[in-house]
Amino acid sequence: MSGPIKVTFVEPDGEEYEVEAALGDHMLDVAHDNDIELEGACGGELACSTCHIILEEAYFDKLEEADEE
Repeated sequence: MSGPIKVTFVEPDGEEYEVEAALGDHMLDVAHDNDIELEGACGGELACSTCHIILEEAYFDKLEEADEE
């Protein structure tokens, strides 16, 4: 897969924003680049739990196993 991908951000009130991102981009950067407000206290490492990412099962299954780091 190459080129931009579509990402949908969903606000707490249910409003959705579909934006484009490049493979490898940090979702926090994609949000901020598109004027979507996210705290990002962890600096984009998905460790502070202010963000939630939901993936289709087929994509989730392609991820490497999580480890302590």
